[in-house]
Amino acid sequence: MKENAENLLRTIPVPINSDEVKQKFPIGYRSPLYNLLNREVNKYNRLLEVIRSSLTLMIDVLEGKETYTDELEKLWHSILFNIVPNMWLKASYQTCYRSLGNYIVNLTDRMNFIKKWVEHGDPDSYWFPGFFDQQSFLVSLLQKRARREAISLN
Repeated sequence: MKENAENLLRTIPVPINSDEVKQKFPIGYRSPLYNLLNREVNKYNRLLEVIRSSLTLMIDVLEGKETYTDELEKLWHSILFNIVPNMWLKASYQTCYRSLGNYIVNLTDRMNFIKKWVEHGDPDSYWFPGFFDQQSFLVSLLQKRARREAISLN
């Protein structure tokens, strides 16, 4: 089981530096998509932290450094049966994936989409399913147009 947790830790995407994102894409009234990008980075980083800390804690338990809890037992069983753990889903975006393998692949794809945006600037097109909160993306598009044309959203 320790090997499974260590393998998962290696496959989890690396968080994005939110300070660099804020610098490159400053939050402001005239930039609703930059505001969205900063929120998306923070949400994905929070999810990655939940995943990473739970796996690290599981490894510590298996090495005898920490106490075994009911929550860790649920995590253990989920990983054992290739199911996305509930503690991760609580911090996660909405997903139809129940298979842990498919979830990790999807999370990696989503993080790659966000990283590409951060590294290369505004994309020519947006991958709608790649957003943590798709509704916020749509609202940001409306805000961008309304502000550009000086019209009210109401």
